[in-house]
This record gives sequence, structure tokens and C-alpha cells, in this order.
Amino acid sequence: MKNVWKGILLAAVLALAGLGPALAATSLQIDKSRVEISAFYNGTVIRATGAVPAGAEAVVRVSGKPETLHLKKKGKAAGVLWMNVGDLTFANAPKVYMLYSSDKDGALFDKPELEFSYGALERRVEIEPAGEDKGFWFGEFLKLKKENKVYAEYPGAIVWDEESAAGRTFHVDLVIPPRMGEDDYSIDLYAVKDGAIVGTASRKLEIRQVGFPKKLTSLAFDHALLYGVFSVLIAVAAGLLMGVLFKDKGGAH
Repeated sequence: MKNVWKGILLAAVLALAGLGPALAATSLQIDKSRVEISAFYNGTVIRATGAVPAGAEAVVRVSGKPETLHLKKKGKAAGVLWMNVGDLTFANAPKVYMLYSSDKDGALFDKPELEFSYGALERRVEIEPAGEDKGFWFGEFLKLKKENKVYAEYPGAIVWDEESAAGRTFHVDLVIPPRMGEDDYSIDLYAVKDGAIVGTASRKLEIRQVGFPKKLTSLAFDHALLYGVFSVLIAVAAGLLMGVLFKDKGGAH
């Protein structure tokens, strides 16, 4: 009897909050929860499927853990030569930040109340020294992340499959770039209706090194001296091979 009353109380709370039907109708699945980085790995694609309440739009976010990055600041010395002129630290910046939406123009990304946008991300990221132009340097940071394809926006990538009075089902192909290294990541679904998030669902994604990449990483971290010797030997062998290949062609250029 006590459990029955607990169930009734929970249902009443959800109903008063306006969340009961929406949350029940929001779900997310992925076709694989583990990706293995082997010797010839060059990224992959994961198929995500799910459902949101009737009339709602969908946003899927792939994100990594916050990290602290130490980068060199480039500038002109004496107004002439480009060189390193200082250090910058970016704290609380997610390793990965990729957004997929069901709307074609990506307007959902820019709604300030939803806080999906790069602008919302900029407010969370801390840049030191404190006196730097945060807007400018975050823009440069964003360019770097986009070039590595670990920050990206894909408006209209979510495709609707079926729609009924009970809700809408969808699928979306999530791009996993090679630069998305070994770690645990979060794949989150947000159901958006009338400018508000009315439901959420999440899945975890593991990316792990296997085979030769795993052994090489282990060698680099656990046996640094041996790794250095091994790297020099490979470089020497590559140089000798190039010399042999171009011996009869006037040398390498």
C-alpha cells in the first residue's frame, strides 16, 4: 500500500510540474555504445534513434568532459615577426561539443534560453590571464576545435521517421571524428517545445584504444626512454629508406 501511495504522489508531482507525459515520451538509443580505435581507425558513424513528444523538435548533443588546455598565443614581436608572445589557459572547455537538430535552419542552437549555442559555451569557459580579450580568443579557440571536427553543428540532421498523437520518432547519424580520442562521452537528447525543454534522455559512449595504438600509448607513458629510442630508430630507418628510393633520382627533394 505504501508503494502505491508513493507512485500516486510521484505522478501528481510530475503532473503539477508539467513533465509527466513529456518525459515518458522522450527516449534515446544508439546502435553501439563502444568504439574501438585500432591501427587503421579513421573515425566512424553511430546511428541514434529515439522519440520525443508530439509537436516537439529534437536536439542531440555529443559532448566530452571539461578539460583545461594550455595554448601558445601568437602575435607580432616588434610589429614584424610572428612568434609566441604569451600563454593562454582555457578551463572548463568540453573536449567535444557537437550539436544535431531537427530544424533545418539551426534556430534551436541560437535560442538563448536553451543554452546550446557557442555563445552559451563561451560564458562557461574560463580564459586566463583574466585581462585577455575573451571574445576574440574564444573565437580562435573555436576555429581550432572546428578544424579538428570535434566542435560542430548539424542543423536538419535529425530525420523524422513516424509521427502520431503519441509522439514523433527519429534517427540521426552521429559523426565520430578521428580526433575524438579515448575517453567516455555523453550523448544527450533534448525534446524542445514552445521554446522550452520538455524531456531529456542520455546514453554513454566509450571510445577505447585496442591493439597497436594501445600498446604504443602504453609504451609512451610507462616506458618513456624506450619509446624515445624506438622513435629515433624509426626516424633513422625511414631516412635510410628514402635515401635508397631516391638514390638513382638525384636524391630526395
